[in-house]
Amino acid sequence: MLENWGEMTKTQDNPQTINQAIDAAISAHEADPESHMGVGESIENHRVNDIIDHPAYSVIDDKIKVDKYLIQDWFSSLDGYNKSGNYFNYIGFLQLYTTTSLNNATNIYAPADDVFSLAADISKNPIFETVAVLSGHANFTARFGFGEMGDDNGVGFEINKSTAFVVWHDTNPEEHKISIPMIALGELHKFRVVFTSGDVIQWYIDNVLVYQLNISQLDVQNSQGWIYSFGIQNKQAGYVSTLCLYRVLYQQDI
Repeated sequence: MLENWGEMTKTQDNPQTINQAIDAAISAHEADPESHMGVGESIENHRVNDIIDHPAYSVIDDKIKVDKYLIQDWFSSLDGYNKSGNYFNYIGFLQLYTTTSLNNATNIYAPADDVFSLAADISKNPIFETVAVLSGHANFTARFGFGEMGDDNGVGFEINKSTAFVVWHDTNPEEHKISIPMIALGELHKFRVVFTSGDVIQWYIDNVLVYQLNISQLDVQNSQGWIYSFGIQNKQAGYVSTLCLYRVLYQQDI
């Protein structure tokens, strides 16, 4: 009798067999777009995980959406950068440093292309990120971010002696600085600037939001020929000031 169980009707007044009821339930489940989307269920976990694990080489190129202009550099080569002052680089490392003279400075700039000037463009949701260590003493001013931070355009960070700032320029051009909690000098930090939908700038340090600015009613100066820049200036004679860089990322919509 057990082998015929699936052909039995569900009830005396329902002619649907148990097998038919199971098939109907499975079909309804497969047709339901919300299947397995509950908290902790398989598709929901797949969707929200930071890392989705697939077999190596199983995601091929035509499945990858390419709609970003992306630069990611570990400073193994400085070809293509504009440079002044004192610096040296190894694989995965760049150090900018000053002499012991007061106001001695070192700067490095990533120039935009001279055909279309595709980057940098604040209307295309740019992201700037770098991993850096600054001198353990506070006798320097360092600036880095999107655009030409040492001039009258750009958005980024400034560490000025013992005070940290977020910095941006308007189209007048006028510079704006807001003080933020000071970082620990001589330690590794990740700095990040994000433009969101062209209306909001967010500054992060070590993945913590330190300042946010709504620019929908402001004119923020676009970069003038520079994608990103770094600089350090000595502010106390007798000291050598350093800015050590381990990675830089720039991304924007195409």
